[in-house]
Amino acid sequence: MIKSLYKYRAYILYSVRAKLISKTIKNHLGVLWLLLDPILRMVVFYVVFVFLMHKRTENFTTFLLIGIVAFTWFMQGLTMGATSISQAGRLIQQIFIPKVVFPTITTLVHTIEFAIVVSLLAIYISIRLHPAISWLALPVIILTQFVFVYGVTLLSAAIVPFIPDLSFLISHGTRALFFLSGVFFEIKPTDPQYHLFMLNPLAKLLEQYRQILLHGRWPEWNSLLHVSCIGLVMILAGAFILEKFEHYYPRITA
Repeated sequence: MIKSLYKYRAYILYSVRAKLISKTIKNHLGVLWLLLDPILRMVVFYVVFVFLMHKRTENFTTFLLIGIVAFTWFMQGLTMGATSISQAGRLIQQIFIPKVVFPTITTLVHTIEFAIVVSLLAIYISIRLHPAISWLALPVIILTQFVFVYGVTLLSAAIVPFIPDLSFLISHGTRALFFLSGVFFEIKPTDPQYHLFMLNPLAKLLEQYRQILLHGRWPEWNSLLHVSCIGLVMILAGAFILEKFEHYYPRITA
């Protein structure tokens, strides 16, 4: 897997750049849409929970933005990456390209988009709140989420060509996870469902983002290690399937 990625690094970098430029050209707002998307999502939930249901936490706007931005990275990376090999069907029928390349390109595109948004989010939070030394742990959390997102994307991309209907289940599954990951609500350690809730790796990640950005606390390193291990296992599983069935994908994507 690593050899394939290194050998095709020029193609990967070119494709990532081309996809980012293409997205900017297609949308009249260009890069601004990356910022407007999470803001518009936040406005909807803010209206529902604050004005209609009268429920909120301290710094609810920032709380919501952190959850929406981090979850959007996972959601877009997975939904687009799961079908990345299937969508490249014509190309892989004409020339040989290691199939691991395609979900890797998708993951990198959405990672760069996330990096832009989270940088601006950090600036926004630093204006509202005083930055803490714990913010130095932010790259560690981002790297942890990258490993997890890449693992989920790689594994789903390896399986979806064999079971195309799985892409629909993934779409509905991400919607369910949106409501089960604490994007717009908080579960405290004193709540009875806390440990059950934290079985969800995304819930762990969102909690750690908020720990350092909102509360100025260092993350729980064991939680980050746990999520990283899950991501690494999925990366290995996805890479194994892709390598084992490397020459079958052109046939089943015909």
